[in-house]
Amino acid sequence: MRPRLICKKCGGIKFIGDSYYAYGSYYVDVTCVTCSDTKDIAVEKLNAFLAAFEKGKNANKEADSK
Repeated sequence: MRPRLICKKCGGIKFIGDSYYAYGSYYVDVTCVTCSDTKDIAVEKLNAFLAAFEKGKNANKEADSK
């Protein structure tokens, strides 16, 4: 399950759109479903962020179970 991304502007939930190719890289639009604030993020950077988030979440679970 992907983590919920929260909008810094309004606190709403962000939606990750489909990827698209531009300027030699793949990007996704990350848009708030409440206020429509949007950011274009390189797919590789988003994947790295999500992987780091999952790693931290799993580390917290392991620490809590000890």
